[in-house]
Amino acid sequence: MQRVCACGKLIAGKHYLCKECEDIYGTTRAEWPEWLRFQLNDMKREEMAERTLCDREICFSDIDKKKRASLLDTFDEDGLLILRT
Repeated sequence: MQRVCACGKLIAGKHYLCKECEDIYGTTRAEWPEWLRFQLNDMKREEMAERTLCDREICFSDIDKKKRASLLDTFDEDGLLILRT
């Protein structure tokens, strides 16, 4: 996942601010305006959620054939779940 600075510029490495924003706001988070801290914390939450999803996601092709067949039976041709009673 490519990081993006609060100003919208792409950032390389593990930085959270581009060079121009670091010059304006500094590198000490405690000194940043509240809106900037909130925005960067929100971006960190998105990164963590993306990493968690990638770690826990199972591709359909990774499921064994018998299990796949039973899963296919539970969805209609539009991909909607069929509830059997």
